[in-house]
Amino acid sequence: MGITLVVVVLISGYLFSYLHLSSHYKLTRTEGWHSYFFVAARGIFFAVSSMVLCFLIDYYDCIAKLMQTYGWKLQDFSKLAINADMLKQGSWAILTVILAFIAGLFTLATYKVFPKRKAQKIKDIVSENHLEKFIVEASYTQFPIAISLKSRKTYIGICLGDELINSKIEHIAIIPLLSGHRDKNDLSIDLTNNYQAHYIEEGIEEGVHEALTKEHFRVIIPTDHIETFSFFDLSTYVKFKKKELDKKRKANSMPYRDIHVTYKSSIRQ
Repeated sequence: MGITLVVVVLISGYLFSYLHLSSHYKLTRTEGWHSYFFVAARGIFFAVSSMVLCFLIDYYDCIAKLMQTYGWKLQDFSKLAINADMLKQGSWAILTVILAFIAGLFTLATYKVFPKRKAQKIKDIVSENHLEKFIVEASYTQFPIAISLKSRKTYIGICLGDELINSKIEHIAIIPLLSGHRDKNDLSIDLTNNYQAHYIEEGIEEGVHEALTKEHFRVIIPTDHIETFSFFDLSTYVKFKKKELDKKRKANSMPYRDIHVTYKSSIRQ
């Protein structure tokens, strides 16, 4: 009975955790014995619920009434190779797993019917992790972000981050709008490539290009290569850049060209 109890608790707990959104998120971020305890904590709930349900079924003699309805007799089951106790244990185990499965499916169905609830739930789940919260917010709002690599390469683009439920963040994907590098002395951003202008010129923005879409330009970056993440507002960048150039003019008494960088903030998926 002890082994059966442990196995049923772990199976039902894992089944529910896999289907349930927030439990799945937490499960993928636990390791070692913590994973077993996490799964067991949820499995115990369904095991106890199943015990209560089995007790009520037995107390009100539901099985006997069902047998009478179909004309079955207890003697008909006497030839089975299992005794009454084994039958009760098996019924409890099956009911426990079924309850966990139904509960998990119910949460999935709820989020299918109400996708806004799912989006809000994901935001709530990642609220304690600043990086994951940033990526989720950037994905849902489609507000441009700036990613600076350790090599000083910088990308400005639209985040294609997933829901972050299945695993920890190892890569981040973006559709680039602009790119450049950080100055080695003051780390200010110098933008040298305008992808958005290229999208417009080649008809990629409107989706009329024969072969290319924006997905062909997506950049997938390992998170361990990234130095900083931030949101990016072009008008703010231009204002700051002009002030920076004015300071350099005054310091060096040399003319610098004004910068004119444009892109459309609306991104078609």
